[in-house]
Amino acid sequence: MSPLPHPDFDIDEVPPWEPREELDAIPTQRQADILRLAALAGSELDKLPAPEYLIADTLPAGVVAALYGPPGIGKSFVATTWGLSIASGSWWLGREVRKGAVLYVAGEGSFGLAQRRRAWMQHERVHQIVGDTWLPRSVNLLDPGWAAALVEFAQELNPVLIIIDTVARSMVGGDENSSKDMGSLIAGADALCLATGATVLLVHHTPRNGDNLRGHTSLEGAVDTAIRVKSTDNGFALVCEKQKNAPKFEDIYLALHVVGESCVVGTPATSTYFQIDDNCKKMLEALQAADLGEGLSTTRWQVVSDVKVSTFYRRQKDLIDRGLVGSSGPEKQKVFTLTDLGKEELTA
Repeated sequence: MSPLPHPDFDIDEVPPWEPREELDAIPTQRQADILRLAALAGSELDKLPAPEYLIADTLPAGVVAALYGPPGIGKSFVATTWGLSIASGSWWLGREVRKGAVLYVAGEGSFGLAQRRRAWMQHERVHQIVGDTWLPRSVNLLDPGWAAALVEFAQELNPVLIIIDTVARSMVGGDENSSKDMGSLIAGADALCLATGATVLLVHHTPRNGDNLRGHTSLEGAVDTAIRVKSTDNGFALVCEKQKNAPKFEDIYLALHVVGESCVVGTPATSTYFQIDDNCKKMLEALQAADLGEGLSTTRWQVVSDVKVSTFYRRQKDLIDRGLVGSSGPEKQKVFTLTDLGKEELTA
């Protein structure tokens, strides 16, 4: 729940880290006025905005989210890939992104950051990115002064995504199993989200013998989106455990591939989940031939591909997950286009 403002501040300018004892001093009438302004009649609920995404159907905009899994599985590589895709406006594995500034708080240090960035740019053939800012140090969100400083710094950047990597490094001296300490961490994340409008992505661990978010259960209840990274036979998968305001996405199968001095996230190199077959080639060729620059609807694409409907829909998902085909537009009006990787596949 967002804190109520101090009487001396305009509601839109209130620092969300205002001390609790000062908030308690707000006159009851003032609080009631705030509630009256925020209230909506049932007939007005349709005016509320629909969920928006930073990465289509995967990472919502303007929420607090968690990306979590066991140590060393690839969480930070996923977070890096998401951040760079959003900062550069590059589609992520066939999913449209909302371009914007990104702040990456690398609490586990600067080792490997430059190599990861160069590897991603090389792999995606991106020559320049200007929207990513890296903070190679931890910020203790349990400390009100540091929490306020991070909010102030983030506001200057106007980001759409703030990555906190990791939760443990952001609550130094605190106890993850303490409701008080975890509550302070959540308050710090909420403050960032409220002050900037950005999605705050918390990178966290699972317990040694569990699949849940490590620490007090209040964290799992507080986040709007929870994405678990689990190991698979030939890589790892992103599993949507919670999507508060939208349907959960289907599991996304990934693997790390060596590029230059580091790795990038892609689909499994030897995957049982996807193979380029004759039907895929027909679908890619049809999309290339029939798309006049505005994309094709699912129905039109299936017709010009001349691929059996049941096969078409399976392969459509495969091609999007592989990053060979991109989609854009509202869910029921999506259009599909060939990506640069898809064009390369046809000329290979």
